[in-house]
Amino acid sequence: RLIKARIWLEDKSLFLKLKVIAQGFMDELSVLCQLRYEALCHEPKGQELVLLHLPLLGSNRENVNSSTHIPSQLPSRQDDEQVSAIIVYEKARAEKDLSLSVDSNSKLWQDEDIFLTQLFRRATLLNDSFQTVVKETLLQHQVWSGSNLSLACDSETHSESEGESTIHDANEFHVEIEMSGRGSRASFLSVKDDHMIGERIKCQLKSHTAYIDLLPAPVKTIARMREKVAEYAFNSDIWPYSANILDPVRASIVCDGPNEILETFAWFETCDHATGLRLCRVKNKFAFKFEDLVGGYRDFMASFIFEGKGNLNIIGEIQFHDRALHYLKRKMHRLYKICRAA
Repeated sequence: RLIKARIWLEDKSLFLKLKVIAQGFMDELSVLCQLRYEALCHEPKGQELVLLHLPLLGSNRENVNSSTHIPSQLPSRQDDEQVSAIIVYEKARAEKDLSLSVDSNSKLWQDEDIFLTQLFRRATLLNDSFQTVVKETLLQHQVWSGSNLSLACDSETHSESEGESTIHDANEFHVEIEMSGRGSRASFLSVKDDHMIGERIKCQLKSHTAYIDLLPAPVKTIARMREKVAEYAFNSDIWPYSANILDPVRASIVCDGPNEILETFAWFETCDHATGLRLCRVKNKFAFKFEDLVGGYRDFMASFIFEGKGNLNIIGEIQFHDRALHYLKRKMHRLYKICRAA
């Protein structure tokens, strides 16, 4: 709403000043992200998380392309025949070749709406089932306490009393919901504010119980896909560029620290055909140099081939976040919208 205000159209120089101010706040948050990262490296499993890009975990260790973090026998494009979320017909290839013969500088990425429509359609059809599988994988590790649960932003501590459990978290909302049901797969907390919809699930890890936040995301819009295609056109030689979009369906999982991130990721890495998720790519920003990051933010992104009903597949993404960093990311995202606005 701020960006769309008429005042910015009437005085564009004023908007430029706003962008400078927003960038200043972004820089401050970037420093905080780096400080959190440095602390995270000294926490249990911190170094293991940072080095996760060296081999992928699991049965594909010995067969990994270390530069791209992709098991070589699995696809990492939406147009691969094992996925076919994008189908490139021979006539489309002929049109592409003809365009290049007429103009070698032809901007092919501007003519990929047919592929984006295919990908958006597939994502729309499979998104609900993808989100369900992600949720059910977490629910397999759920601990049911049978108590009321409230969520607040007063601090970052957990406290429990008889018949009641309270979680204090660095999120900008306060919601209380009566949890109903007594089974192990009963209802769980739903949290909603202007910027986040998610579920908090109490899970059993190897050494302790932990509150894991699941934040499903809507299908990536075609408008946003077009922006990504323009970026990929300058970093990829393989057409169509839209096949590089690996997060048309996506979800985020928020944990406390590297130990929980690694263990939660392992639940998905080992599920394979049982749920229809097959790990095909890992992008670990915890392993990046600071200068290679955008805004200093770090997370761990895993791409999975999701095998949906009707033999329809798509590559989707699950992002694993450190809770403190995720809180900073939400702050950064609002500022980022101002900084990138025209």
